Amino acid sequence: MRRKRLYAMILAGALATGGVPVTAMAADAASETAGEETGDFGSSEDTDNSAAEEQPTEAPAEPTEAPTEPEQPTEAPAEEPAEEPTEAPAEQPAEETTETTETETVAEENTATGIAIINKDADGNDVPDYQPSLQAAIDKVETATADSKATVIEVSDQLALLSTVTIENKKVCIRAAGDVSIGRADDSFKGDMFQVSGKNASLQFEVKDNGKLTVSGAFTKTSITAEGSIVKVTDGSFGLFPNVILTGNNSSAKGAAIDCTSGQIALAGGTITGNTGANGAVYSDSDIRVVGTVIVKDNKIADVQANVYLDKEAKFMITDELTGSEISFTHANAADGRQVLGALAEVESSVFESAVTQFGYDTDEYTLNAADTTTKTVTLKKKADTPDPDPEPTKDFLSYKSDTLKWTSHTAVSVELSNTKDCKWYYTYVDSGTSEAKIKKMYEAKHTTTSVKANKGFTVTATNVPEKNNKWLVVFATSTDGATEMKYFKLDEDSFNKKRPPKEEPFLTYKRGTLKWTNHTTVSLDFSTTQDCKWYYFFVDADTSVETIQNMYDSSRATNAVKANTAFTVKAENVPEADSWLVVCAKPTTGKAKMSIFKLNTPSFKTKRPPASNNNTRKARTYSVSELASKSKITGLENPLKFTPGTFYEFSVTGAGQNDEPPYVSGDERWIPMYWSMKEDPKQTEDKNTTFRIGSPKGIKDAKTYNIYVFFKKQIYNGSEWQDTDVIESVKTQFSSQELTDADLTITPTGDGDGTGGGSGSGSATDAELTATEAATEKANGSSSKSAVSTMDESPIGTMATLAVLSLLAAGYILIRKRKKDI
Repeated sequence: MRRKRLYAMILAGALATGGVPVTAMAADAASETAGEETGDFGSSEDTDNSAAEEQPTEAPAEPTEAPTEPEQPTEAPAEEPAEEPTEAPAEQPAEETTETTETETVAEENTATGIAIINKDADGNDVPDYQPSLQAAIDKVETATADSKATVIEVSDQLALLSTVTIENKKVCIRAAGDVSIGRADDSFKGDMFQVSGKNASLQFEVKDNGKLTVSGAFTKTSITAEGSIVKVTDGSFGLFPNVILTGNNSSAKGAAIDCTSGQIALAGGTITGNTGANGAVYSDSDIRVVGTVIVKDNKIADVQANVYLDKEAKFMITDELTGSEISFTHANAADGRQVLGALAEVESSVFESAVTQFGYDTDEYTLNAADTTTKTVTLKKKADTPDPDPEPTKDFLSYKSDTLKWTSHTAVSVELSNTKDCKWYYTYVDSGTSEAKIKKMYEAKHTTTSVKANKGFTVTATNVPEKNNKWLVVFATSTDGATEMKYFKLDEDSFNKKRPPKEEPFLTYKRGTLKWTNHTTVSLDFSTTQDCKWYYFFVDADTSVETIQNMYDSSRATNAVKANTAFTVKAENVPEADSWLVVCAKPTTGKAKMSIFKLNTPSFKTKRPPASNNNTRKARTYSVSELASKSKITGLENPLKFTPGTFYEFSVTGAGQNDEPPYVSGDERWIPMYWSMKEDPKQTEDKNTTFRIGSPKGIKDAKTYNIYVFFKKQIYNGSEWQDTDVIESVKTQFSSQELTDADLTITPTGDGDGTGGGSGSGSATDAELTATEAATEKANGSSSKSAVSTMDESPIGTMATLAVLSLLAAGYILIRKRKKDI
């Protein structure tokens, strides 16, 4: 109850403002996409580096890029069914690039995928509606109104995102069941991981029971800088709850973990750590609500501590008790007397005073005034200009080596310095135009951790240079005798920026979803290239290290030539029987080579492997339209049925070839039951009953015989899996009703009919309105009626419930006709 109360308090204060009712998060919280990463590696020739993979549950994983030695990338996707490429460098190392490759498997309807929309049944129990991907689940959520509740999407498998997950004008709660992680599929995906936009939009991260959710923006190569946040909020709202961690995002965005503009942030627990952003981990230009145990620490701007960055008039609002929290922040408009903390009116003074002690300021320039318990406010206090405890920078031992400042990649620069004393150094970035005096005050001795001996000189390689040209690089160094010096470099000067390398785009792209088995020993997959190149492939044992794979690259084997801006198919033959990975290598005419690794040993992909052929391969089993009626089977309608009020009878159906045993061969056929109807040619959805159960809430008084039509779809085996055709056939059979006495018509439904009389049914919303005009027209069993089957009230047959397990039809029934149409 306490957890529910805390959530309700924070949501009442924050998310209601963003259009999320308190019940959306509070009630869910109270009641309550495997990925694999490939690391960086290098190679001996000129190759590129990168690796990534998409891992929605039971769906193919996507390529992962990973580097090779000096400059050789290799794609190493991972896939769940078939893990897909992971980029791994092949030849000489060079500047790093990234590439995305992916494979896609669409989950069958309500097949467990590890991603499910949680609905509730009549008793309030969870009913999972499984989805093939997180975005697919979100797309099914209805557009939000101010009063609508958040839809819970439960994730139980590890997820790797290939692109931004968007929540636009929807209310979504992503809930982890178990220990779940969500990350980037590969190093080419640099944008926002989640985007929340719209007045009524909201996103919440929470866990079920004692679960844990880690959302990481980390790349396989630490030199790569993201361009987006873990969560980007515009106008909407975002809520973070206990046992959720936002970490690992190295980004040029204002807030590496959360970037909120004109929206709302509610922190009701959770941890935000290990992120690097242009302004730190969290950026917000509106109030942030906090309650519970919240940790926001050890985030940075370059190497400088930077956690929460409040802009405009933003402040923290305490909505209830904080316990064990650690929240550090800065304010864009810091000044003496600037309010930075407040509280809701109902928060007790003692609770507010305790909460204030759990906040700190990120720089030494300001501190927090004591809490004003009357107004429940805390303001900033500028520190007096006293001698800096750290020594002022001097210019006696550190010097810049002329003309050594240069770009090493689009997001990295290097510069060489010489030193006449033993020292330790670190670097950071500051805004363009910052005064030298202010830069000096930014020095923090605790960051000087990299040591260098006197007269040795050293090179500073500064990574994660922001995309915008508005920063300077600053290098601080402190000698062993206490002297401190700084050097700063203006990266925004036009002459230097003109030399900035462009973003490098991959030349080789794997076509998503094309990796498949063509027979027991062959797989095929499609690529496209923007450059002339030559390629080849080979197999390695599963779980071979990327370094080992990189060392196996041999450019002399790349003999299959492809022209620029064309697509091509790799047909990889002789797949080993043992668990294996496929490696596809491509070398452009000029530039770095790429190696793409496809993991063929994931459970979902292995199950699709066709059986090994033998010398006694049989002919395909086929079932013609004329055989459909004789080779299908029905049970449950053989004897006259006593349709007392509310009595329902289940019948089972098996289509021709449906129960044939594997192994299957290419060309095998089977017929799968789809639905049944009382009409020969049903046009309306309500006339097509997809479950096999029949009855009448009002009962059927007369003894008569009625026609019933069962419809089948033809499937053909293609050598690896069954595929639907557009051929649909119907088969006609009949059922009979027993005559009822007046006493029978007064029977109260007590349960499902079993063919002996009892039964239940009340014409629920799932019942289908059925008539039997076909049988009546044929005057079956002596009936003279030509309009409809009679019931005790002489009206057409009432709603005859039709819910059951999908079974199939009976032998000896009459084939009505062949047709081709959509379901």
